[in-house]
Amino acid sequence: MIRSFVVLLFFLPIVAGAQDVASLLSRAVQLEGQFREEEALPVYEQVIRLRPDQVFAWCRCSDLSCRIGNRQTNKDRKVAMFKEGYAYARSAWRLDSTNSEVNIAMAFSLARMALIQNGKERITTARGYQTVCGECDPV
Repeated sequence: MIRSFVVLLFFLPIVAGAQDVASLLSRAVQLEGQFREEEALPVYEQVIRLRPDQVFAWCRCSDLSCRIGNRQTNKDRKVAMFKEGYAYARSAWRLDSTNSEVNIAMAFSLARMALIQNGKERITTARGYQTVCGECDPV
């Protein structure tokens, strides 16, 4: 009797965590659908903390960071948000480099950074993208 209770206590957090991730994802998608992107981003980040293998959440964080950053008027804040978006995309890419959504997130985050950079910085960003593409397996 006690043994089964201990086993139940061991597995209960696993089941509860899975349900929690699903409800968090649902909430984040709902917030995003209501154009409340600043509120959706921390929810996706919470999903990543619970399930770091969640590629969808990494991609959404990248996209939202770039979109929120694009609306910033302060250039330093804009650059920081774009770099954060790139970091999210890079993490997603490390999980699944063959996923088309991951590659789109990577391209958009690098393109956003290139739009606000000067010539020398753009070359550095392009070389970074070339490095990422060079790491891909040829099909």
